[in-house]
Amino acid sequence: MATAPPSGGPNIPDIQNNPGGYNEKIQKAVCATLKSKGGNGNSYTDEEKKIYDLV
Repeated sequence: MATAPPSGGPNIPDIQNNPGGYNEKIQKAVCATLKSKGGNGNSYTDEEKKIYDLV
């Protein structure tokens, strides 16, 4: 049983080569995960964001 789609799963830009694309992808993932419970992750402290690599 395959766990990833035929295209190979999520396409996350490399943080070194495309930091803007990486940050955008991560922010969209945070919004999709939190939905109406926090939306953009701004309810987290800077320390919590560092744990989750949001800054």
